[in-house]
Amino acid sequence: HALFSQWGLLFENYLKIKANQQLAVRFWGQNNDRQIPATLTTSRSQATQEDRFIRTLLTWSGYKNDYDWKVQSGFSKETLFFKDDAVNLESLSKSSTLMQEAELNWRPLTNFSFQAGVQYQYISGETENYEEEQHNQQRLSLLGSVKYQDTAGKLESRLSIRQEFTEYGTAPIVPT
Repeated sequence: HALFSQWGLLFENYLKIKANQQLAVRFWGQNNDRQIPATLTTSRSQATQEDRFIRTLLTWSGYKNDYDWKVQSGFSKETLFFKDDAVNLESLSKSSTLMQEAELNWRPLTNFSFQAGVQYQYISGETENYEEEQHNQQRLSLLGSVKYQDTAGKLESRLSIRQEFTEYGTAPIVPT
């Protein structure tokens, strides 16, 4: 009891808006059907699992002089259905994520570059296994970094910082 089948579709299309700007559209959809094998403590399994997802991403990127940028908007939707007739169990979980992201890079000097970005996510999860069937979360992240690279290309050093905010509070600042 360990068969599986899967199929998917991946689509990417790029459009050059101007000599220095590009628009990209990406889509990925996939279906997975699996039989879940028995565990070490069971001799037989009837469990199955179906996974389905779609993911889309729209990206605008470009450059001018010492700057380059990328702005992205994405959406994903996933479902997972687990079923085990041996124990009369069915469980359906769903999630959706909306993502917005912007990034700016600046290279004022040959050896130095600076990066700044902002990311926003809205995540929604739904399952019958909790009292409140649907849970939502929002995240906002701010990030920045400075990078040094020697002209020989043998040494690269980066200092980064990230701050994340949610409706549950502010996460500690993360330096790297």
